[in-house]
Amino acid sequence: LTPPTPQVTHFDNDFIRNILQSVEENIQNSEFKIDDLAEAMSMSRTVFYRKVKSLMGVSPVDFVKTMRIKRAVQLLEQDEFTVSEVGYMSGFTTPQYFSRVFKEAMGCTPKEYRLKHKTIVEQNV
Repeated sequence: LTPPTPQVTHFDNDFIRNILQSVEENIQNSEFKIDDLAEAMSMSRTVFYRKVKSLMGVSPVDFVKTMRIKRAVQLLEQDEFTVSEVGYMSGFTTPQYFSRVFKEAMGCTPKEYRLKHKTIVEQNV
């Protein structure tokens, strides 16, 4: 027997939308913590964690990390900032931590990603 798939309500959609907005507003702030996000949603850390995990299938920490990586990818593709600047602008505390998390998520370093993206863009021109 498989458990029934939970139905996502419009309240859940609003909850997710509010989380996305809060993370996007604070993405550059490396001091922004899950506790801050839970507080912004008027929930205890435990209840918030369970709700995010049940709706999104990932922990709040992993969700925020994924959002930061997505922002970093956007900035790297623009090619306007150094890799270190991209890391800080994406909310990572050090360039080394940014590079390690990026490589875990994307399979290459930020610098390698930028070079691959640049090569692909140049080939398509």
